[in-house]
Amino acid sequence: MKQNKRPLKGTRRAQNVVPVTIKQLLNSPEEGLKIGDLDVHLVTVVGVIRSVVADSMKVTYLLDDDTGVISVHNWVDADSDEDSPVAVMESNYYRVYGSLRSQAGKRHVTLFKILPLTDLNELTSHILEVTHCTLKSEQMTTADQTAAQSSNERSSVANPNNTFLSNSMVPMCTDDNMMSHSINGMTQKQRVVYHIIKVTYNSSR
Repeated sequence: MKQNKRPLKGTRRAQNVVPVTIKQLLNSPEEGLKIGDLDVHLVTVVGVIRSVVADSMKVTYLLDDDTGVISVHNWVDADSDEDSPVAVMESNYYRVYGSLRSQAGKRHVTLFKILPLTDLNELTSHILEVTHCTLKSEQMTTADQTAAQSSNERSSVANPNNTFLSNSMVPMCTDDNMMSHSINGMTQKQRVVYHIIKVTYNSSR
């Protein structure tokens, strides 16, 4: 199993959960998943469970979100004091929280939490969250490069901590904030779509 490497100086890490697609996970480099300049370690994916295989050590779910298929490993802990695990049924939609791992060159997700989707509007919302996060990361990367170039042209000292990006990027791409309040960086059409989905989602709960 791949061991976590110490991040290089100047890189940024997402401390919260980042919405992604399975394709992004499968196409990530061996060093780990990156969205723009952001190192991502905790992710959430929404998809259909295609199969459930249990053994004495773990339960493996095969998750499909139409962009790809990936295995999700739920390791069995006999000494855990947690409540009974969620009963996972094949051919149903679930939201998975976990971390990306690589073994023998093959990607899989180590499960932290799995929840059934009670409303398919959550699937549409997740797609919008992923799109927004990707676009925001590109915007922040461009802003970073532009700021660095301007700084060099003025022969001024650049901020080594990249505080503007580290403080603004991470909350923008976290699962908790996507559905709540932050839609900065969207076009007017994207805001309209976002509000329609959000209103529909909230009214159906």
